[in-house]
Amino acid sequence: MKKIKARIAASAAAVLLALTIVPSAAEAETKEGTPYNSQGEYDVSVPHVTVNQVYGGSSDGAASHSFIELYNETDSQIDLEGWYVACRSGEDGGDSRWELLELTGTIEAEGYYLIRCASTSGTDYPVPQGHQEWNKQLHNKGLSVALFSGEVSLDESFSGDMISGENSGGRPETYVDMLAVQGNDNEPEQAPPAWETGYAPEQSKKRAVRRTADTDNNAQDIEVIDYSEPVEEGKGPHGPEGEGEDQEQTPPKGVLEQSPNLLFLAEFYR
Repeated sequence: MKKIKARIAASAAAVLLALTIVPSAAEAETKEGTPYNSQGEYDVSVPHVTVNQVYGGSSDGAASHSFIELYNETDSQIDLEGWYVACRSGEDGGDSRWELLELTGTIEAEGYYLIRCASTSGTDYPVPQGHQEWNKQLHNKGLSVALFSGEVSLDESFSGDMISGENSGGRPETYVDMLAVQGNDNEPEQAPPAWETGYAPEQSKKRAVRRTADTDNNAQDIEVIDYSEPVEEGKGPHGPEGEGEDQEQTPPKGVLEQSPNLLFLAEFYR
């Protein structure tokens, strides 16, 4: 009898130890670079990879290519193998479904990852070669771009406000971030198919939207970058060799020069 009690006590102790040291399923599945806390709950304050800038130039934009730029808020390099980007235009763009791109490679700590999309024939700003190339033309009047940390299947239910709308409860488990914008004509058919809290009517074939914060509000967390005008240093797309003006080439027409020597010469010959 004593032996049986001893075995029961030993078994109970083993179970208790296992419950103490084995993380919950949610904790075990939390992936670095995603906005989920240790309990597996969505929390935008957790440093993560974001959709930093989106430019859709269609076939006649100001910048040479449409593009999607990601930014890594964390202090660690993130492996993007198996991650996905999904994009879809508003009704005006005619997209009938979400299109997915599987990502490859890594994104450096506090670094960028550029997906250069199809050519727009624009000449005002040469977009540098991307970390990944995608022969997909992004529409210039209403667009949603979402980021996922794993496989995902999207249908018509992935629409509307992904933060507090009626479909937010059905947000995919691998959801990481979204950046969405309406066309600047402010027409209903130029509204993005999905968004975070709200969206602004700011997009055109000249204008991109760039993230300035991530509070889950696409209407407030952005600034507009006009690629038909000089672009402030640091705000253009960053390829593997750096931003356009950092590469060993003639500075793009659309890049605002910051060199003190050039500024001096410009002032001297004015």
